[in-house]
Amino acid sequence: MQRSGIEPNLRSDVLMLQSYLRSERISDALNFFNDLHQRREMGRRLYSTMIVGLCKVKRADIALDFLKEMREKGVVPSDDCYEFLIQLLCWNQGYHIAVNLINDLEKVGRHITSFTGNILLLHSLKSQELYEAWVQLRQVPNEKSDSSMLGLLIGAFSGRVRRLSETNMDRACALFNKMCQKGYEPNRWTYDTLVQGFLKHGRTSEARRWLEVMYRNRFPPTERTKLLI
Repeated sequence: MQRSGIEPNLRSDVLMLQSYLRSERISDALNFFNDLHQRREMGRRLYSTMIVGLCKVKRADIALDFLKEMREKGVVPSDDCYEFLIQLLCWNQGYHIAVNLINDLEKVGRHITSFTGNILLLHSLKSQELYEAWVQLRQVPNEKSDSSMLGLLIGAFSGRVRRLSETNMDRACALFNKMCQKGYEPNRWTYDTLVQGFLKHGRTSEARRWLEVMYRNRFPPTERTKLLI
């Protein structure tokens, strides 16, 4: 384009960057991104494209570097940046870094999205390490805040909070309902996690009751949940 005297616009730059990343040409993507620094202001859209694209090819290490650079330049990362990074970090069992990102997104004035909440609940069933990282790194003075309630749910599903209270799952459900009232939108994975949480605690009747709620909301359970039931 430039050889023909046509200056690329933001949309064409984004498409080119996405093309490099989708084909896993990481070096080309990095070089292209560096070239962009020379001819345009690097805003949220280009950084978001880079971070999300790197996450899709499982390069959380480089994506984190770009998020740090983005923050240092005063550019507020998009929800997508945090969602994709936290999802990938959880799959890689990088729970401490994931929780630090939760802290960071709140510092820039963003809220934990339903997608991120569901990812955290899902992984709380897989490992107690997520809850341990949450307790170690989170500093939430308001116990009634959305993130504080989410932390209690994570503890409930990981099995750690149960040691402190026999009615833990009841409290988890009450907290879940409060979160819904505050605008948290449960989806298939949220309900599936609730059902598995009750099954994990041996409370089959409650699990079946939540399964009915799940069906009423037209969310089919996963195959794993069907096998557990």
